Amino acid sequence: TVISSSILLPIFTFGIFGNVLLISTIHKHKKFHTPSYILSVNMAISDIIQLLFGTTYLVLNVILIYGFSLNTASYKAICQIHFSVLSSSFTTSSQSLLAVSIDRYLTINTVNNSKSPFTRRKVLILTIIYTWLIGFTLAIPVAFVVDINPAFPFLCDLRSNGMDRNQLIPIIRFITAIISYPVPLLTASFLYQKVIKRIRSSIVAHNELKNKVCVWKNHSRQVDATKMMIIATVIFMIIALPMFIVLVLFSTTQTSVTELVLEGGLVPYILITGSFLLAMINSVQNPLVFFVYNKTFRKAI
Repeated sequence: TVISSSILLPIFTFGIFGNVLLISTIHKHKKFHTPSYILSVNMAISDIIQLLFGTTYLVLNVILIYGFSLNTASYKAICQIHFSVLSSSFTTSSQSLLAVSIDRYLTINTVNNSKSPFTRRKVLILTIIYTWLIGFTLAIPVAFVVDINPAFPFLCDLRSNGMDRNQLIPIIRFITAIISYPVPLLTASFLYQKVIKRIRSSIVAHNELKNKVCVWKNHSRQVDATKMMIIATVIFMIIALPMFIVLVLFSTTQTSVTELVLEGGLVPYILITGSFLLAMINSVQNPLVFFVYNKTFRKAI
């Protein structure tokens, strides 16, 4: 735990700093005050919250290793908060990327973004509220499946049925996993496929826009922004895949993390823990994509 914390803490710190810098840069420059960038800010805020809680959780575990006493009930509450925040942030981020893909589709396919409903302040605000509302709502069942096993009193456990008398919990968890991952993945894939076709056709039509330099430059900026958003979405979905698989498995089986570790040994523990750590690290990739793939954004920092 000490070794993993010493590796993860600098990554989390970088992620917090990077997301704050992303928000600050977009806030300062009006040219970035577009729906997709604002939705990226929404995602960055969600990532910062997740990284802050993740950092606190790591530090607490290191303190516990060095002899600090904490009763089981308190540690269970910490585990419930940690995993609820992780679930909420993950869902909020995936829904933000879904909204970005819709905005990119409408923007690119209409050349200018005047027809995109997200350009209307009310629609954009309602969309942001939706991402947080669904994130918090779907995170509620997580608290019921997080527990502490006496065999490992300071290890967060995930039970297959958090409430033995409520069989709706596994169903709700399965629905949560579907809404958080396959729905945005499939929707974004379909829309971005249409966008890529449009971009290719716009390159062919470039010669017809020689006398319309301003129109082409605006369209070119939209294309560059869209490419960056596609890359961010692809990276997010790839990194999030292991956690989605774990969530589905625990929704369809009658075992817990602790039971799986006791039966299978170190390998299941590494795979399960690794999937959740990747989900945490996913909060770092958004600013990295902006800094690496957006030349205009780098110059604006």
